[in-house]
Amino acid sequence: MKKLNQDLKSRSFLSVYLLFGEEDFLRRSYRNRLIEAIAGGDEMNLSRFSGEDVREEEICSLAETLPFFADRRLIVIEDSGLFKKGGEMIAEELSHLPESTIIVFSESAVDKRSKLYKTVAKVGYCAEFPRQSENDLLRWLGGLFKQEGLQITREAAELLLFRAGNDMTLLKSEAEKLTAYCMERGEVTAQDVRDITSEQISGQIFNMVDALADQNLPKALALYRDLLMLKEPPLRILFLLARQFHLLNAVKASAGEDDNTLARKLGAPSFAVRKYRRQASRFSEKDLVRVLQSAVRTEEDVKQGRMEDRLALELFMTEVTERRS
Repeated sequence: MKKLNQDLKSRSFLSVYLLFGEEDFLRRSYRNRLIEAIAGGDEMNLSRFSGEDVREEEICSLAETLPFFADRRLIVIEDSGLFKKGGEMIAEELSHLPESTIIVFSESAVDKRSKLYKTVAKVGYCAEFPRQSENDLLRWLGGLFKQEGLQITREAAELLLFRAGNDMTLLKSEAEKLTAYCMERGEVTAQDVRDITSEQISGQIFNMVDALADQNLPKALALYRDLLMLKEPPLRILFLLARQFHLLNAVKASAGEDDNTLARKLGAPSFAVRKYRRQASRFSEKDLVRVLQSAVRTEEDVKQGRMEDRLALELFMTEVTERRS
């Protein structure tokens, strides 16, 4: 992003850019900033292509066409799949693009071994946008609220990440709701986050496991039925529950490791690890082994037609609460 920011500030652009990676929010943001800086409102010299039906011949022909009463022609190509299959013709074209043509690619995934990727890296710039780290997201959230004249407590920011996940588009949407709700008070608290934001399925699963740890079957079933109302398939819910119990088992087995080390091992933010530790402490190692064995049996019963999926999951949760050691 540093190179992109430099080019945007100096308004000195390379002939081709590739924006790629899982973080759609940042990719879209920089795509839009490049379009605005290069083309402005000149729609006549801006061409956009999207999807895997992109024709390389058409793009190459357009790239050779001089702009109409302007200095630059901008071609934007999104989600084309050309960096995983094909792209050879465009790669050849990039080696002798007219100075007046700039191409911007935006792709969720690329093969860095492809000829097109290597060519862009040689003649232009490849910017990767991975999922952002916990600290990066916390700083970004703080900046969003600061722009609106609000402060957000560390506890509230961590809770927002835990409930909404690390998708920046969703986080921005939730931050906008909190801004409107808290504007007059000047501060966003953890209780505001609980009151206003939507909890994603990962948070619901965490709460279900909490209820099972408390042997509160009615609450666990109520949360389960909420997920069914949201059209979540029972087997997916079972998979997510089993994954959570696998996490707790890993936490239990790594009791001597610090939060940051364990977070890297689990691929989870450190504040989430602290929550997992508290949850894991409410199950014995024997409990967790039993639960995971039960999850495997439940999945087999459903897939082999011995039991209907909704009932099977309800019986699984019942067994978890009844078989605590």
